[in-house]
Amino acid sequence: MLKKLNNLCVTGGGVGYLPRMPGTYGSLVGLGLIILFRMSEWGQSLSFWQAFYINVFLSLAAWVSIHFAEKKDFGHDDPRIVIDEVVGMTWAILAIAPSLGWQCAGFAIFRVLDITKPSLIGYIDRHLPGALGTLLDDVLAGIITYLCLICLKLIIE
Repeated sequence: MLKKLNNLCVTGGGVGYLPRMPGTYGSLVGLGLIILFRMSEWGQSLSFWQAFYINVFLSLAAWVSIHFAEKKDFGHDDPRIVIDEVVGMTWAILAIAPSLGWQCAGFAIFRVLDITKPSLIGYIDRHLPGALGTLLDDVLAGIITYLCLICLKLIIE
């Protein structure tokens, strides 16, 4: 039972099993969850530090979940594992104002970084083994996305 629940989590509710673009679908799951959360009363008044601590907790939980899944059912960084994209999206946009425009911009920037894997993101993806390697490239892509959004906001607003 625990194994099935874990597989449901690491596959983003099963979207990781979709035949094409599972990472994009996982990112969309993350975006959808963030939008739903930000619509709640607590989500609307989220501070930067609250978002940071939520992200740390989600990252630790995802790391454990990925580790278990890679040891039992999936290989390293199996495309069906999309919880790393979900968590990457939380790093990207959870602390951004709950505007649909900014959240969609974050989704687009995150997907470009996750697909192209420039610089340190690609290095982590290629060289860091195990669940930590599976997760950290997406966390870094999310953090860089967040910083890009902050810069864009400073320029635009």
